[in-house]
Amino acid sequence: MFLGIVLGCLTYMVFFSAPIIKINIIIINFIKLIIKKFLSFVSFPIKFILRFFRRVFVKPINFILINIRKPFTGKWRKIENCFRKNKKLVKN
Repeated sequence: MFLGIVLGCLTYMVFFSAPIIKINIIIINFIKLIIKKFLSFVSFPIKFILRFFRRVFVKPINFILINIRKPFTGKWRKIENCFRKNKKLVKN
């Protein structure tokens, strides 16, 4: 009885196991490919909508912030130039 079970398992592993594993791997890869295609198809409109909202909301905010910073950058440059001139005068 024990010898029959061992020979049956050995025969299964040698002859039938490799093709069954290959078929299972093919099925798993096919299912994975279908899921990837489905998710990319479903997520495309969502990506498009998010890009649109990013352009609509973020660009005006950046534009406003840049315009707010512009007057202050000139003042800081003038202040930096004054300090540089004072340093040159002190060194001489």
